[in-house]
Amino acid sequence: MRLSSMSRFAVAILIFCCGCFGGAPAGPELTAVTGVVKVDGRPTPKLSITFVPEGAGGVPSYGGTDSEGRFVMMFSQDRKGAMPGKHQVTIASIESQKDDNGKFIDPADEGRPMYQFKTRQIEVQPGGNDIEITLDSKTDVKKGGRG
Repeated sequence: MRLSSMSRFAVAILIFCCGCFGGAPAGPELTAVTGVVKVDGRPTPKLSITFVPEGAGGVPSYGGTDSEGRFVMMFSQDRKGAMPGKHQVTIASIESQKDDNGKFIDPADEGRPMYQFKTRQIEVQPGGNDIEITLDSKTDVKKGGRG
């Protein structure tokens, strides 16, 4: 079967467009990272999570825990996941903590993280990861309670 020059041109344009606009997204290879964060054995909401790849050229992924302590790491606004390999992981509270009377513990820090947990190393495996991160509020909080 012979194609006319117009048909060949249309096929070439189609192949070009698929190469530019379709296929794999731009950027590094990513793998899915989901999980739950538990503090003192309880799933904990309102925590921010940052996965920072070790080594040169790594780009961090970010996430936050929902009301059930679950998280999904995001590489960018439209790409889920993290780069495979070893990461330094930091976790911090998103909102201020209040005392039993409902007053902010330190009003000067209202709206800023009130505590940051010690950094830990987690390895992201290719093919997907469902990670449980367990923390102890007495031993895993950085000295001074702040980052």
